[in-house]
Amino acid sequence: MIDVVPMDRTEESFEFALAVKMVLAEFYLLSAFHRKGIGTEVLSKILGEADAKHLPVRLQCLKWNPALSLYRRAGFVVTGESDTHYQMERAAA
Repeated sequence: MIDVVPMDRTEESFEFALAVKMVLAEFYLLSAFHRKGIGTEVLSKILGEADAKHLPVRLQCLKWNPALSLYRRAGFVVTGESDTHYQMERAAA
């Protein structure tokens, strides 16, 4: 997903930046495909694209999701939380 985000909005200037972050909106694998390295490979490709563009990546993960360890290994840190979810981000490379 690519966002167009207002960076600075004043009467004198109105600048936009294209793609200031990548958001990993949904990422599911059927349980038969868990623990086979597929999720790691898919996430690595997404993060490689983000790294090439020097973009941070953000996602939201259920607190009890086993993929939480995958995200932490990939460099994501918790930046916020709700009762059920963690909001996580991996800084731009």
